[in-house]
Amino acid sequence: MHTQFIIFMTIARREMNRIFRIWTQTLIPPVLNQSLYFVIFGGVVGANIAISWGISYATFLMPGLVAMGVITNSYSNVVSSLFGSKFSRSIEEFLISPTHPATLFLGHVVGWMVRGFIIALITWVVSLFFGGYFVVHPTIVLITLFLLAYFFSALGFINALFAKTFDQVSIVPTFFLTPLSYLGWIFYPIAMLPHWAQIISYFNPIAWVITLLRYGFLWEAHTSMMSIWLALLWLVVVSIITTIITLRFLSRGQGIRT
Repeated sequence: MHTQFIIFMTIARREMNRIFRIWTQTLIPPVLNQSLYFVIFGGVVGANIAISWGISYATFLMPGLVAMGVITNSYSNVVSSLFGSKFSRSIEEFLISPTHPATLFLGHVVGWMVRGFIIALITWVVSLFFGGYFVVHPTIVLITLFLLAYFFSALGFINALFAKTFDQVSIVPTFFLTPLSYLGWIFYPIAMLPHWAQIISYFNPIAWVITLLRYGFLWEAHTSMMSIWLALLWLVVVSIITTIITLRFLSRGQGIRT
């Protein structure tokens, strides 16, 4: 047990050190992107958009941008980390070591989650300059961000295991995460959509996450278009399912053994 903990800490520390070692690639680009969203949408476009909740459009935008930053950065870290280890075949060293699959999985995921949390914090700090300073339910916000970063890091882990090329790694964020994020109520209230589009939006998992964060940050009854507890339960369930699937793959050596 002690050995597994040391291995876990070593892997997690390596991933975290990597984030700060190449901070110009891992931290600066997301910060610039989020800042541009606030300037263009929150400042320029948002000045002409009326939100009837007693808040500015930039404040309305903030929870969605926080979620989008966590999702994209927790997931995309796989490209340069786990897939890079596969490409160099260095990850095969774990097969001849006493590393348990759960240790390998959690060590990488925790390191990737750190990047998501850092981007979330930076996004929130940037929002201070545009009026997005609300954090009404910090417990809900922290739990949601933790589960969000964990789930998408685990999802990226699975993608990286089976990806054969860098193009295959980018399929999920390009064709699934990005469209679902833009259609997940980040930039607009659901009430602005036609009725049929509102119904379809309820099947968008990203929208459930945005509901949780918007509730945690703003705590306005009309910002919660879905059941808060149902959304939280969904996030817990998919995180557990993803963990079970990943550990099953790792125990069989799928995606690692050639």
